[in-house]
Amino acid sequence: MLETMKSTIKLFLAASIALIGLFACSKPETELKTETDDAVTLSVAPSSLSLEVGSTGKVSATVKPVGTTVTWTSSDKNVATVADGVVTAVGAGKATITATAKDKTATCEVTVTEAPVQYSITLSDEMLSLEVGQTETVTATVSPEGTPVQWGSTNEEVATVDDGVVSALAPGTATITASVGTVTAQCILTVTEPVVIDDGEGIAIDLCESLTNNGNWETTGDIQLDMENKTQGGASVSTTMTEGEQVQIIFQKPFTTPIDASSIDPEKATLSLDVWIEDVSKLNLNGNVEASQLEISSNAEPDHDEVSWAASTWKLQNGWNHLELRFQGAKRDGTIDLSQIRRFRWYNAAKIGNVTIKIDNIRIVEREFSAEDKPSDPDAIYLHHCDNTDGWGNVSFTIDSEDHQEGKACLSTTVSGDFVWLLDFDPVDCSTLDKSNGVLAFDMYVSNAAGMKLNAGGGQIELSSTSKDDDHEYCWNLASLTLVDGWNHVELPLVNAEESGGTPDMSAIKRMRFYHVAWSADGAITIKLDNIRLIKKSAGELPLYSCDDNGGWSGFAGVDTEDKTEGTGSLWWKNGAGWIHELSIADTPMDISFIPFETCAVSFDLWVETLEDCLWDQGDGEFEFSSSGRPDENEINWKITVIGQQVTKAKDWNHIELKFSEANKKGGDIDLSRFCFMRFYHVGFAQPEKDITLKIDNVRLSY
Repeated sequence: MLETMKSTIKLFLAASIALIGLFACSKPETELKTETDDAVTLSVAPSSLSLEVGSTGKVSATVKPVGTTVTWTSSDKNVATVADGVVTAVGAGKATITATAKDKTATCEVTVTEAPVQYSITLSDEMLSLEVGQTETVTATVSPEGTPVQWGSTNEEVATVDDGVVSALAPGTATITASVGTVTAQCILTVTEPVVIDDGEGIAIDLCESLTNNGNWETTGDIQLDMENKTQGGASVSTTMTEGEQVQIIFQKPFTTPIDASSIDPEKATLSLDVWIEDVSKLNLNGNVEASQLEISSNAEPDHDEVSWAASTWKLQNGWNHLELRFQGAKRDGTIDLSQIRRFRWYNAAKIGNVTIKIDNIRIVEREFSAEDKPSDPDAIYLHHCDNTDGWGNVSFTIDSEDHQEGKACLSTTVSGDFVWLLDFDPVDCSTLDKSNGVLAFDMYVSNAAGMKLNAGGGQIELSSTSKDDDHEYCWNLASLTLVDGWNHVELPLVNAEESGGTPDMSAIKRMRFYHVAWSADGAITIKLDNIRLIKKSAGELPLYSCDDNGGWSGFAGVDTEDKTEGTGSLWWKNGAGWIHELSIADTPMDISFIPFETCAVSFDLWVETLEDCLWDQGDGEFEFSSSGRPDENEINWKITVIGQQVTKAKDWNHIELKFSEANKKGGDIDLSRFCFMRFYHVGFAQPEKDITLKIDNVRLSY
C-alpha cells in the first residue's frame, strides 16, 4: 500500500512540473507583437563631405527594414545636387544632403570649394647663347591666357631678365625661369665673351660664334654651337640630320640687320667659309634630289637678288674644307646689292640623314686670281681649255688672260646677230662616259643675257664623233639654257640630248659646234668661253614633261604661270571626285633603256590646297607608265596611296618619287626602249561636294 501511494505521488508531481513548463513557454497571441517591430532605422555615411567644384562624391544610406525607399534632397542646389546618393559639386559654399525613409531622416554636410587653377607655361627658347652685351627676348606662352608671369635668373651676375628680355652681363651660365602659379619653365643660357676677329680680311658675314647674333641660325636638323671643333674664334655652328634618305637640309641665316659689304670690289668678290663634313657620301653633290647650292642674297626672300654656287663644283672631303667661291662666274638670280647682304643659305645640303655638318668663318673677301688660282679639274676629260684659239673656225676670238675660270685665259668675242662657232680637235677618248653618266660642261660669260634670244631659230649646241655637221652627234636646244649677266656654269647631261645622224662614238669625240647661238636685240654682246670638258656624274635626271603648257595632256584646267617649281608654269585642276589625266607620246617613243631599271624612279612636284580633303586611300587610283601607248598594257604602276604618303604639305609643293623597283606590273613587261604613255588615273579624291585645287610640275626620271 505504501509503495502504491509513493508511485501515485511521483506521477502527480511529474505531471505538475510538465504543466508548469508548458505555461512558462507560451504566451497569448496578443502578447507576441509590439509597436516597435515595424519601426524604420536610417543612417548615412559619411556625415560630412568636402568636394571641389565639378567633382562628385558618394553618400551611402543604411536603412532597415531592407528595401525601404530612400529619397535624397539638397538644401542648396546652387552648391550641390544629389541623385541616388551621388553628390555633384556645383558652386562654392555649404549644403546639407538629406536622406529620407518614411518618417526618418539622416544628413551629410557638404562643403564645396573652387577647383585650383591648372597652370601651364612654355618658353620660345629652351637653350640660348649670347655674347656679353647682347640681349634677346624670350617669349612665354601661358594658360590661362593673360596670367602674369614671374621671371627670374639663377645667376644675375651672368644675366638678368625683365619681362622676358634677357641681358647678358658676364661669361658663364644661368637658368632663366618663368613661373605661373606652381609651374615653372626654364631656358638654359650660355654667355660668352665677344670674339673679336680682326685679321684685316674682308667683311665678316657671320663668324659662327652665336646661334642668335643678328638673326637666328635656322636648319631642318638639330643645331648647336660646337665650342671644341672650329677654325677660328670660340665656336662653329653645327647641325645634325637624323631623318631618312632624300632629305633636304636647309642651313640658313636671315640677318636682322643687313650687312654692308660695298667696300668689296664686285669683280673680285669671293665668298670665303669653312665647312666640316662628317661623311661626304651623304651629301647631295650631284643634284640627284634637287640642286644643292650655297647662296648669298640681298633680298629677304630666297632665290631673289642672289648669287649661288652649285655644290657639284666643290671638291669636298671628310673633315674641314676651306671654300673660296668667286662672285664672278656664279649663278645669279636678279642683282645682288653688296651693301645690303640679308641672307646666307646652304640649300639642300644632304641626301641621306644621320650626317653632321659644321660651318665657320663666313666672309666676303677680295681675291686676285692668277693662273695658278684656276686649276683644271683633274677628273674631267678636256675638249678645250680655251687658253688659245687652236681648232676654232667661223669666229675671231681674242685671248683674255685676266677674266677666266680655269687655266691661263678664256676666249672672248663681241657678236651681233646670228652666229655659228665650230671647234674641231683631235679625237678624244671619252668611252668612260655614256648617256647615263656623261655631262658636257663649260663656262660662258655674257654681257647682256636679256639680249640673247635663245628660244629662236632652232639654235643648238652639238657634240659629234665625226667631222660632219648633224652626223653622229648629241645636240641640245639652246632654249634649255638659262643665262644671266656675267659668268655662267653650263652643264648639259648627255641623257637630255637628242641624237642626230646616229649615236656618237664616245671613244672618238672630235667636234663641237655652237649653232645659231645668239640674236642680239640691243646691239653687240660680249661672249666668253672657258673650261670646255666632259665630266662624270653618278646620278642624273631626265626631264619628261615641264608642265609649262597643256600640250598633249587631257584633263587639266589650265597653266599657272605664277606658282611653279621649274620652267614657266605648272598644270592645275579642280578636283571633286577623283581625276584622270593622261599624256600619250606614241608618235615619238622615248628610249630610256640605258637607265638601270633598279635605280630609276619617276619624280614630280605636287601641290595640294588642303591635306584633310584628299582621300588617297579610296578608289582604284594609279600612276601609270606604259610602252604600249595605252593603259593597262605593258605598264608599270603605283597605287595612289603611295603618292598620298608623300604629301605632307598643304598650299606648298611636295616632292613625289616613285621607284621603278617598287612598281606593280600589268599587261606584260614594259619596254623601256619605247616608253610612250603616262597616265594619272583617279589620283586624288576629294571629300564629297568639295572642290580642291591641285597642281603638278616638273615630271622627270631620276637615277
